[in-house]
Amino acid sequence: MALRSQDTSAGASVLAEVLAILSLLVSAAGLTISLAALTFSGPLADGLPRGTTVFLLGAGITTALVALRGSVPGAISPVQDGPTIVLVAVVARLAAESGANFTADQIIVVTGLASLITGLLMAALGSFSLGGIVRFIPAVVINAFVAGTGCLLFLGGLSVMTDSGGHGLSPASLFTPEQIKFWLPGVALGLAAYLVSGRPGAPKAAVPGLIIMATVAFYIVTVAASSIQAVEEASWLIGPFTDPPSPSLITPSEVADVAWSDIIAQLPGLAAVAAVATLALMLNVSGLESVTNHRADLNDELKVTGTANILQSVLGAAPSFHAIGFTALANRMGATSKRVSVAVGGLLVLFGLLGTAIVGYTPRFVVGALLVAVGVGLIMDWVGEMRRAPGITDTVLSLIIIGCIVGVGVLEGIVLGVVIACGVFIVRYSRVDPVRRWRTGATARSQVDRSVAETEALVAGGDRLRVAELQGFLFFGSVTGMTDRIMDECRPPVEQVVFDFRHVTGIDGSALSLLHRLIDDLTEQGVTVRLASAPQAAVAQGLTNHPTLDEALAEVEQLILTDHSNETTTENAVPNELLAVFERRTVPAGTTLLAAGDDADELIYLLTGTLSVFAPGEIEQGQKPFRLRKATAPSWIGEIGFLRRTERTADVVTDTEVELAVIDRETFDRLRRQQPDAVIQLLDNIASEQARLVDTLSSALSEASG
Repeated sequence: MALRSQDTSAGASVLAEVLAILSLLVSAAGLTISLAALTFSGPLADGLPRGTTVFLLGAGITTALVALRGSVPGAISPVQDGPTIVLVAVVARLAAESGANFTADQIIVVTGLASLITGLLMAALGSFSLGGIVRFIPAVVINAFVAGTGCLLFLGGLSVMTDSGGHGLSPASLFTPEQIKFWLPGVALGLAAYLVSGRPGAPKAAVPGLIIMATVAFYIVTVAASSIQAVEEASWLIGPFTDPPSPSLITPSEVADVAWSDIIAQLPGLAAVAAVATLALMLNVSGLESVTNHRADLNDELKVTGTANILQSVLGAAPSFHAIGFTALANRMGATSKRVSVAVGGLLVLFGLLGTAIVGYTPRFVVGALLVAVGVGLIMDWVGEMRRAPGITDTVLSLIIIGCIVGVGVLEGIVLGVVIACGVFIVRYSRVDPVRRWRTGATARSQVDRSVAETEALVAGGDRLRVAELQGFLFFGSVTGMTDRIMDECRPPVEQVVFDFRHVTGIDGSALSLLHRLIDDLTEQGVTVRLASAPQAAVAQGLTNHPTLDEALAEVEQLILTDHSNETTTENAVPNELLAVFERRTVPAGTTLLAAGDDADELIYLLTGTLSVFAPGEIEQGQKPFRLRKATAPSWIGEIGFLRRTERTADVVTDTEVELAVIDRETFDRLRRQQPDAVIQLLDNIASEQARLVDTLSSALSEASG
């Protein structure tokens, strides 16, 4: 029974894969044929048989190679709409400029050149691991490009259905009875295909089935009411292709016959084809990661797809890469194995080799309907994005870009969009306050331990100091509004200003000029300006640039305390009679007094001098370490580890020559047994200093969180 169940399951799986392959083949081949018909139209329609052949071959080669070498499950990679739309515009310009000298065979050379440039760009970006560059394109430009592509596909579908030959349509001629009969059934079929594809619970093969049914219905009506020859003569069909071409590579003579001066003039357009294809590939792969729940290596996908486009360029096929819609369809049908994608690619190649005669009997309205369906889908995706847009600005910008893409050109629309988006970004960013936080000397404190009297003196003199923490990228727009505010903040009694550049990511020349002018104005007002963590370009002559804000604050605090030198700072000093049992030591500057990990077997009291406390290991890293605390006399050192009988947790280095009073554990334990009152007094003194340090730390944390 188990064996029969396994066979039944295997049979169902094979059947599901066969259905998936047929559905994907019809969909991918249908879109590829539609894009070929859009490229080879009007006076260039005699190249459609060969164009259809090479487009199908190129789609098959890329699909098979990406399936074998790529990392996206179920990837289907036919000729794509975005770059083909740009390519159609390039072909239209070449045809207009070259006139009768421009032939269909020369289109093959142009499309092959576009695929070659595209493949080289993709491979280069992948080889240099630059796949993440897509994240620097403004989202509003990408969304507008999608919608603009959708509009062009919709118009392209009308062009294919009406066999207008141009890549633009005249509304006056479009709504004549002679033309309505051609495009109205195709638009209806395209809208139906779009609605069916987006309906929840719809069968996976619904769209291919709808296309096949429409084609069958067309021929039933044709046979019943007319004849195939009549519909051929009335331009209802893509063909007929009376003499299907044998697939061949681009020949040297074809390359030589091309007017390369005209091609060189269109290099910006061909570069746009490559840019659009590469951008679309990166966006599609990023989107497919969420569809497939599978992490893809974007750089590898670029290299593989680039190689495939280079290979197919010798045929003259248009750029091909991952199609997000077809790949998502494959995943929804559970057809994620490599053999399904390879089979679709192989059948596309076979179809290109043997099936072009059959393609000629495809009704134009069916081919155009596929373009309409894809175009409407892209437009509706844009509508959904605009509904979620935070304001009207993005919508207006998108409409401007779409209008430029449809009315002028894709490349012009993208460039215009990027320029306007950058302008909008500059305006928006200029409204961001470059001053992250303002503080006075009462709350901006260094990490130097201060006595109660010193702390009170600093609070009392806090109005003499202002600290401006700057942030972000400083440029003309943001700094202009900052200067007036700083001048207002720095009126008397302010004597010292510290600009902290720790959170500044960059500064441009115009902002630098304004900043120097601001510093000059403050200096004329009698304010001393100091910088902290500033880039070298910001340090004007005569300015002091401190490595850290802490060091700048420590120096300013010392100046403020100089005016209170008559204040006693020994209110927490240990009585001399209690220190009588301590050993006196003198240690020179620059000595590592304590090291993290050492046994805490001594209690140290700083009598004179200063020392600094650093995080473990930073001193050995060969760069200026980050100071956790600066201790001044009188102060306890290493008391926590000593009382808890643990290892040292930080490195302590003397800043100046210091005088210490030291008691070891053995002496301390003897003192505790013989003079418990003295030990209690000692512990009270330690507890008092710890309470003061905790209060200072609490105030600093409260200020930092605010």
